[in-house]
Amino acid sequence: MIARLYLWQGIDTSGTIHRGISMTKADLPNCITVQSLQCLWIRSKQQGIAFSWLKHCLELLKKHSLLDTCHLLKTLSHPLTQALTHHLQHALEQGFSISEALSQLPKLFPKSIRDWITIAEQCNQLNELGLKAIKKYRQHSSLKQQTRQKLMYPLSLITACLALFILLIEYLIPSMNTLYADMNQTPPAFIHTLLSIANHLGFISLSLFTLIITAIRYGKRHCSRWLNRVRAYQHYVLSLWMECLAHLLCASVPLELSLTHAARTLPAAWLNANQSLQSALQSGHSFSQAIDFLPGMTNTLKESIALGEMNHELASTLLSLSEQLQKTLLEEINLLIKSIQPICMLIISIMIGGLFYLMYAPILHLNP
Repeated sequence: MIARLYLWQGIDTSGTIHRGISMTKADLPNCITVQSLQCLWIRSKQQGIAFSWLKHCLELLKKHSLLDTCHLLKTLSHPLTQALTHHLQHALEQGFSISEALSQLPKLFPKSIRDWITIAEQCNQLNELGLKAIKKYRQHSSLKQQTRQKLMYPLSLITACLALFILLIEYLIPSMNTLYADMNQTPPAFIHTLLSIANHLGFISLSLFTLIITAIRYGKRHCSRWLNRVRAYQHYVLSLWMECLAHLLCASVPLELSLTHAARTLPAAWLNANQSLQSALQSGHSFSQAIDFLPGMTNTLKESIALGEMNHELASTLLSLSEQLQKTLLEEINLLIKSIQPICMLIISIMIGGLFYLMYAPILHLNP
């Protein structure tokens, strides 16, 4: 479902013009007479404009204060950027931080970006960590977009397989059965099976639909427990955690404080493991020993982290391992996508070959 926001412009009792952005119509300010209201559907283009605005805002903060930055941002001409600027200025005047102002717009700024901005504010590294967060989020979004594009062809093949199967059992298999009967030939057993499926296709489709819905609802409740056992998911979470921890260490944030902030990137099921890691550090264990509490830590990863810790290059080691894990995960996804294509082509070939066999089998088995 595509989310939407409302850009509004109004005037107060003193005649001052105000602009802003609201999640719903019910969130419109009561003290302002709304003069114009524009519904904005949140798509990739609008989100890209919002991220460009946020990047420009963080760059201006290097040389200007927050309020001066808001005044400079008002020169941007796009309606969305103007509404975001007024929203930020109003939030700052009420005593909120930038991360709290962004958290009021969760449909526009995802949780990962809001968490990074919160961490950057708490570490007093808003410019450096905030800009890195935007850059990394765009890279991850680009990878997701590329993965979706690569999945389009396999999905189209799967759809073609389903359409061909329905066509066979609905139209061609009954014709083949009639052809066998006209030629006094006994049809193969699997034709009777397909005819039974065709006769109960509505019931079978409804049962499959119910089963899929039930599986999706059950999966949502227990998804985290299943995902935590998947090695690829464990490496994905570790890569994000290592990446965040590495950037914090590069910004001269102490290790214990960095671990506390980096915990925001972990799912809820990993928080106990992170707490055990921090307890082990407080007990005197090294980081390479304490990291064994996290799921998915292989011996290779632990040896690399131990070597980086010994050489006082923990941040660069974590960043390198994060990039390596993400690269490996992308290669596994590409391999999975490439393996789907020949399987679908094989299924389609078997269906077409079976169709030709059904057409010519009565002729080949005619009694002389």
